Amino acid sequence: MQEALVDEPDQIELFRELDESFHEALFIAAGHEAMHRLVIEQSSQMARLRTLDLPRSDKLHSVVAGHRAVVDRIQAGDRQGATDAMRAHLSGTIGRLPDIKDANRDYFT
Repeated sequence: MQEALVDEPDQIELFRELDESFHEALFIAAGHEAMHRLVIEQSSQMARLRTLDLPRSDKLHSVVAGHRAVVDRIQAGDRQGATDAMRAHLSGTIGRLPDIKDANRDYFT
């Protein structure tokens, strides 16, 4: 569904909800649903960064590509590949922190 919305900027909120659902589904599949709730509770600053970064078109495409890479590795039975793909996916926003700050100076001190 995210792939269908990647070029629909007016659907950013639905895209964000689907992003959360994707990550939650992975926690559930791994038998760690409670861990997902803990991560959500403890990651408010990260959520703010993602909110600032997500509306960029290239970010939306990057999210979809990251999810696709994780799913492809899981389907291939490649545990290490899935882990590596998830690490790469999750590091995207952190790696862009200087650019996010530059583009949103009013939100940072």
